[in-house]
Amino acid sequence: MVASWLARTMPPDTRIVAIFPDGPARYHATIFDDAYCAEHGLLDRPPADEVTRWTRMVIR
Repeated sequence: MVASWLARTMPPDTRIVAIFPDGPARYHATIFDDAYCAEHGLLDRPPADEVTRWTRMVIR
């Protein structure tokens, strides 16, 4: 709903990203796992230029 509103109200060249999470249970052995991220070079580097902020979830 918010992404749709933003698409209607922001300038036409604005890039809008909407994330529809379905919970970490499906991904706990991939992007939420430090070993997986290390193996795929996803740790200890800055995010892409387009990313303004992000966070990783810690599974306990």
